[in-house]
Amino acid sequence: MNREEEDLEVEDFDDGRTDLDLRKRGFNDARAIRFSRQLIESLETNTFLTRLDIGNNQIYDQGAAAIAEVLRWKTTLVEISFDENMIGSSGIIAFSEPLAYNVCLKKLTFSKNQIGDDGAMAMGEALERNTTLAQLSLGFNKIGDEGVAGIGRALATNRTLTSLDLGSNEIGDAGAIALGSGVASNKGLVKLYLSNNMICDPGANALATGLFRNRGVRTMSQWLNPISVAAQKKINDILRRNKLKDIGL
Repeated sequence: MNREEEDLEVEDFDDGRTDLDLRKRGFNDARAIRFSRQLIESLETNTFLTRLDIGNNQIYDQGAAAIAEVLRWKTTLVEISFDENMIGSSGIIAFSEPLAYNVCLKKLTFSKNQIGDDGAMAMGEALERNTTLAQLSLGFNKIGDEGVAGIGRALATNRTLTSLDLGSNEIGDAGAIALGSGVASNKGLVKLYLSNNMICDPGANALATGLFRNRGVRTMSQWLNPISVAAQKKINDILRRNKLKDIGL
């Protein structure tokens, strides 16, 4: 890291700053680790920072784990964006541990990483305990049926999550069935995004059953899934009955 980069990072921690935008700043793991130490030190005096965007960099698991330590501190952060990095399952597992007990964070974006099933299951375990997170984006993360099943279990008991994006993953019928079961018992979800997966009629029917029992969801997207016209009609009928917003079934 050159002197100009170091000075730029130090300036980013000025007292009173509420929004820290570090997108496309060339962060790798080593730089992310240094940054996390600076951020933790700054939190002793900066009680205003609410949003951190560190997306579109080259952060892998070690860098994500280092930044995750920030959540263990008393912090005012309510939004963190990690999208478009190279974070795998180990990175998000490290992040999910403090997230489970964090009481400030409300929006978390991990889209376009590589967390896979193990990472999704860890996030599901965190959601079972977390009581404040409202928006979670996990699109484009190679999540399959096993991973989304963990998230489905969490939805059955979670009461604070209102928006869940699982678009462009590898979710099939088994995952959709597990997700539908969780949706059926959920009391807080408002938006659910499942576009561009591999959900066929059995999964679509299970989701329809979940929607039939859950009247709180207002937006649902299933673009680019191989669902038959009959299965689509079943979901559309339930959406109309529930007065939901249909966006592209």
